[in-house]
Amino acid sequence: MVDGIGFLTPLQVILGMPGYLDYDVPDSVDYDIYSQSSWDEIDGFLEQSIHNEKERLEQQLEQIYRQLDEREEIHEEKIESIESEIFRQKERLDTAERRPGNDDVQVRQRLKELYQEKRKAKEAVWQDKQNLLQEKRSLVRELRELEESRGLEELL
Repeated sequence: MVDGIGFLTPLQVILGMPGYLDYDVPDSVDYDIYSQSSWDEIDGFLEQSIHNEKERLEQQLEQIYRQLDEREEIHEEKIESIESEIFRQKERLDTAERRPGNDDVQVRQRLKELYQEKRKAKEAVWQDKQNLLQEKRSLVRELRELEESRGLEELL
């Protein structure tokens, strides 16, 4: 039954009263309309996408390994330079202590600064390394997820 202006009331729609407009909606999709070559193209595209993503992740991982090596070398050079300066300042301190009117206060202050610089350099490289290792773990996780999705794909 339709109300006075020609529209169905919500109650009429719910109860399926006469006057309800039926729409023909298919229950399922007919996948047979797609040819096997279409599915092969889709599979090929997905396979290529996965391959490209894996290559990208592996390249990023290699870059992180290179960065870790490069930064380790830079760190070693910086520490060696600081240690060399510490050695020179210690020798200067030893010589200054043997002379009258020595300037050992300045040398001791410089040694203190060098030890602080060395500690800060070690902390900075540690933090930098932790950041790179975190990025590495993230990339490894993405690669593992990619491989897992590939395994699920093969099951389907």
